[in-house]
Amino acid sequence: VYNSEIMTMQQAMQDKSLTLGKINVQKPIVLEGLIEGWIVWLNKMLPPNYPKMPMEQVTFCAKQIVNDYKHLRFSDLSVCFRRIANSKHFGSLSMNSIIDTLDQYTEEKFNAFEQRSMDYKNQNSFNEVRTSDNTIKEFIKDKNKSINKYESK
Repeated sequence: VYNSEIMTMQQAMQDKSLTLGKINVQKPIVLEGLIEGWIVWLNKMLPPNYPKMPMEQVTFCAKQIVNDYKHLRFSDLSVCFRRIANSKHFGSLSMNSIIDTLDQYTEEKFNAFEQRSMDYKNQNSFNEVRTSDNTIKEFIKDKNKSINKYESK
C-alpha cells in the first residue's frame, strides 16, 4: 500500500490506477489482506508502550475501508497512511482515527476536484467569450469590407 513516490493528494489525484472498488471485484480477499497489512504496519510503528489495535479490529477496519471507500486508490491510501504515521496523535491508533483520516481526505479530495472543475469551466467560458468577441470582430470586419466595396463602386 505504501508508495514512496506519492507524497501529496495532488500527486494521488494524477494516479490512474484501479480504485479499491474495481480491485475488490477482481480480488476481494487480496485487497482486504493488503489493507490489513497496512494497518498492521501502522500498529508496528507505534512506540512499544502504546496499546495496539487487536487483530479483530484490524480485520474489521480493513473490511470497512474496502466497503466504504471504493472510490479511493492505493495512492490515496498511501497519502492517508503517511498522514496517520506523521500525525501528532499517532500514539493512539484506532479504527476511528483511521476512518476519520479517510473521511477528511475524501472531503479534501472532493473539494479539490470541485475547484479544478470550476477553474476549468471558468477558463473555458473565458475562451468562449474571447472566441465570440473575435467572431464578432471578424463579422464587423467582413461587413466593413462589404460596405467599402459597395461605396467604392
